[in-house]
Amino acid sequence: MFKIVNAGQKTLKKISGGLPNVSDVIVSWFQPMTFKFLTDNIVDFENEPITVEVRSEGVIQPFTSKDLMAKPEGQRSWAWNMLHCLPDVVLKVGEYVLIDDVKYRVMKCTDYSDYGYLEYDVVEAFTKAPEVQG
Repeated sequence: MFKIVNAGQKTLKKISGGLPNVSDVIVSWFQPMTFKFLTDNIVDFENEPITVEVRSEGVIQPFTSKDLMAKPEGQRSWAWNMLHCLPDVVLKVGEYVLIDDVKYRVMKCTDYSDYGYLEYDVVEAFTKAPEVQG
């Protein structure tokens, strides 16, 4: 007798014909990148930032207008980007990182390591307001 099984009853890894490992294709798009992790170190009540540099590969791309419209109205003018990188770069939500000397805050992580990469939503961090001349 034939039994119908709903896809919701199976995990993604158990579904035959699930997502393919696209790491070969993704990696061919990747470029060398340098990530600088920023952490605060308090010494004698003074903040001494520590920068740890990690070299890997990845690609960063701006949000599409459709993705940007899903953000709350006050955040739409911020510089949102998607970062696709090798699984050796592990970023935590809320952490600050320098990518090509631009400071970003990690807002979301999607783990596609089974398929050869990780995806992060990052937003350019506010540093200071531009000086007004006049």
